[in-house]
Amino acid sequence: MAIYHTLKLFVKHPLTKQNPVKYFLKFIFWQIFSKIFDAAIIYKFTDRAKLIIKKGMTGATGNLYFGLHEFEDMAFLLHFLRKEDLFVDAGANVGSYTVLASAHVGCKSISVEPILSTFQNLFANIAINQMSDKVIALNIGLGKEGGTMLFTQSLDTVIPT
Repeated sequence: MAIYHTLKLFVKHPLTKQNPVKYFLKFIFWQIFSKIFDAAIIYKFTDRAKLIIKKGMTGATGNLYFGLHEFEDMAFLLHFLRKEDLFVDAGANVGSYTVLASAHVGCKSISVEPILSTFQNLFANIAINQMSDKVIALNIGLGKEGGTMLFTQSLDTVIPT
């Protein structure tokens, strides 16, 4: 089902229309690589930013496949965010938006991720982009009220249907 969903995205994604074969080959490469090796890769996300991508990182691998996984939102961020702005990435996951904001644009960010293992991946992306002076990373959950929050870490960015 996940592969079907990804292939459906290929048809609709704005960046794949120019060269669908190139993007499909990236997809095939990652599928084979991640099955054979249990290793992370360092992906050149933009000309000023990198992402560490591992097997199971659905949102991050979307960036590998398409360039900008969530094209409209990420393009908006890249075009309108300025170096003097403050970006808040609540539910940062591995930090794709934080990396775009602080490594590519150069602004300061507050990046919040409640799941410890995912936060460690976020922190690794902050480190590899040498942007710890620009990012405040918080391993906490945010909510309207105080209390206990329940999270799942097995679904990554996938929303169950």
